[in-house]
Amino acid sequence: MLLDLPALQQEARQRGAELSFRKLLPALAGDNRVVAAWCYLPRQTPEIANSAVKAIGFKTRAVTDDNDLSRSLATDVESLPHEVDTIVLAPAGPAQQQLAARLRSDGRNVELAGFLAPPDEQALRLLGRDCVFVP
Repeated sequence: MLLDLPALQQEARQRGAELSFRKLLPALAGDNRVVAAWCYLPRQTPEIANSAVKAIGFKTRAVTDDNDLSRSLATDVESLPHEVDTIVLAPAGPAQQQLAARLRSDGRNVELAGFLAPPDEQALRLLGRDCVFVP
């Protein structure tokens, strides 16, 4: 599971809500066992937010921009064993969609997750009220 936290937070805010970190990992995982979960955060993320994400089971990676995010996503996905049955990328932004297409062409099972469904995406875990709260 690979998560661009600022982008997913923005999707939640567009719906008038905030992410519930405590509920996020179970909502993304569903009934599947989580082998690895990475959360990508800007380098200037406050330590309290970084600690909150780690406390729910994510490893964190600091990224500087979208290019750095794309490189980090690709590197971390390549480190996953091929026995992993499903790779979940969230949200369904351009970097995640490009990576999903490449992984699918290599025979990997990839699902995108988020609050907003991209056009023509069939393998999507649409997130809802189960992983947000309204401030």
